[in-house]
This record gives sequence, C-alpha cells and structure tokens, in this order.
Amino acid sequence: MFRKFMDKHQKKLLSNQNALYKNLGSITKSSHAPIPPLIIDKDGDNINVFDDDVKAEEFKKYFKSVYNKSDRSISYTSNESNPGNLSNIIFNFSKVEKYLKCCKNKNLSGPDGIPGYVLKKCASTLSIPFTILFNYMIQYCDIPTLFLISYVTPIPKKPHPLYFSDFRSICGTSEILKTLERYIKEQLMLHLKINNFLPEEQFGFRAGHSTTKQMVLFNEHITRSTEKKMTTDVIYMDVEKAFDQPKFEEMQKELKEAKIDGNLLNLIMFLLVHRVFLVKVNGKNSNETTADSGAGQGSVLGPILFIIFFSKLSKLLKKINGIIHFKFADDLKLLYSYFIKDFDPIIMKKAIDTVSEWCESKSMKVAPTKTFHVQFGPSNPNAKYSVNNIEIERKEVKK
Repeated sequence: MFRKFMDKHQKKLLSNQNALYKNLGSITKSSHAPIPPLIIDKDGDNINVFDDDVKAEEFKKYFKSVYNKSDRSISYTSNESNPGNLSNIIFNFSKVEKYLKCCKNKNLSGPDGIPGYVLKKCASTLSIPFTILFNYMIQYCDIPTLFLISYVTPIPKKPHPLYFSDFRSICGTSEILKTLERYIKEQLMLHLKINNFLPEEQFGFRAGHSTTKQMVLFNEHITRSTEKKMTTDVIYMDVEKAFDQPKFEEMQKELKEAKIDGNLLNLIMFLLVHRVFLVKVNGKNSNETTADSGAGQGSVLGPILFIIFFSKLSKLLKKINGIIHFKFADDLKLLYSYFIKDFDPIIMKKAIDTVSEWCESKSMKVAPTKTFHVQFGPSNPNAKYSVNNIEIERKEVKK
C-alpha cells in the first residue's frame, strides 16, 4: 500500500512541473522569518533600526563583540613532526567521495555558491580534483579565500525579539571545506581515542557518547546515593559564549598537548586565525570582519577543537576528592554526595572555584544567572554555594 502511494505521488509530481520544483525546493531551501525592526541604544536613547543594511552592520558589531582579542601575531606554523603525533593526513579519492556524499542538500547559500546538493550528486567525479586540492592545501598551508568566509544568519533566541542581543548566530561555510574537515575529523578522533586524550566525563561530539548515556550514568549515581540516604548537591554551570571565547594561542597550546603538530597543526591554525564573517539580513550583507577567537562556529572541526580545549578542566576537577562531574561540550555538572553529618561545604566550593578560576585564566567567565543548584536525597538547607561572589540559585526537583 505504501509503495502504491509513493508511485502515485511520484507520477503526480512528474506530471506537474510546478509541483515538482516546489517539492525540490522544500528539500534544498530553508527559510527564516524576515528580521523585524530592532532597537539599538545610542547615547542612552533607544533608536529603532528599520534599514536592513544598518541591521546587518549592527549584527556584525554585536557578534564580533563576543570574541576575545587573540594574539594574531602568534606563529601558527609548525615544522615539528614527532613520533606518535598526528602530523599529516594524505587524502585519497574514495574517502573524499564518501564525505562529499555527506554534503547537506539545503546548503544553497554558502560562500562558494556551490549547492551541497550538486556536490553530493557529483561526488564520484568531483572527488578527483578535490583530493588533489586538499593534499595541496595541507602540504603548503594554502587555503582558498572563499573557504575562510562564513555567512552568518541571525536567529531569534525568543519570540518577538526587540534587540540585537536577542539573536544568536548560525554560520554557513563552504560545503567543500566541510568535506575536508569531515576527513580530518575522522583521523583526529581516531588519534584522540588511541591516545586516550579526551576525558571519560566528556559526552559531547563523540561516537558512542550522548546526552542519553550521560543521563543514565547521572541517574544511576543519584539513585545509588539516595538509596544510601545520602544527599547529592548538583551544580549546573554555564560558561558564557564558550565556543566563541577561546583564544587562538590557547587552542594551539592544547592541540600540541593532544600531540597534534606538523602540517595538520599548520592547517588547523590557519583556518582559525584567518577566519572572517559577514552577516546576512533579509538579502542584505554586512562588510566582512575578522573572527578574533573561538573554535569556529558552523564548522565541522569546531566542536572537536573545543572539547580538546575544554579537556584540561577535567584534569583539574579530578584532583578534588568527593567531586565527580559530567560534561556535554560546554555544559558542566558538578556532583557532591555526602551524609549530612559529614557535610563539608569547602569540597563543592573548591570545585566551583576551580571552574571559575580556570575560565578566568582563559579570558572566559561563568554566567552566575545561568548557573543553578539542585539537591537530591535528604534535604540540607545549609548547602549554599556562590560563584563570582553571587549566590547560586537553588531549584527544587519536580517529581
């Protein structure tokens, strides 16, 4: 019955060209509601911004303001190639074809103007020239300019936005570059696994790890502790603009710590240091500007580079007796289980201070208003904690 329905549907589409193109458009196009007039504060006065060109420029200024100022004079070139390190990747046709087939159908507006749908359908033919290109890029650290540009689309964080800060950025990059990154990601994740570099507490962006697996382990811990009549304090911590804030020099340091060097480190650092972006608003574009820090929003490698950068914090937290933690990318949970008669607030305080101080050392900060405390098991009203001298809000468990 289903096959008959599909055959009938396909014949109907083929007999009506307009319906066919409309159906294809639903596959390849994604639409967002037009950005309405927004308010900007100038010298204490609220000014309505109607012009889309002005909106694009104001969004560019806002998104750029979240970055830290990295040291762009750092040397991102590395001639080192130590045994056991991941220093180079040699691209081959079959895998390039495999990753070209992963291109997204809906990516029509990338900087290079080549739809992902076309790359996907022509993967077999295009794999040969792109393999040659990718091997040249990693050998000579020479990246086409179009691969360094991101097109940023502002997406509202809440209904009926009024201010530029009510939007988050969604970055679109070249699907050809994403093909290169997918290839590198596979090799990078294998290397990290062999070297057991990523902490077991990190469940984000890793095969065999997920929010579900993390929640199962978290719930098991809470259940066991509660059955023993133990109280568990959980601090949910939020790091402000975590993906955008790591400085390039700090990321380079952590990549070397992960035993990544040579041509591969050169390529990764070049992609980070030379990134630029422009903002698209209702068909209007801002001027280009540099992305001054961060792991690369919208990129395939960005999430992996971030969890490498974020790994050092786990090493510090593991040194604190009585504390366990779970991470999903930049989301962090600190757990402290105890019998009320043995309660020691210094233990959790030390963990919170460790996170706050580590963030500060990286020119980042914890968001106190997005950090909260949940308690499981026997109630302990004396368990009160603060971050950056602001008391953490206590939230009740709803059963």
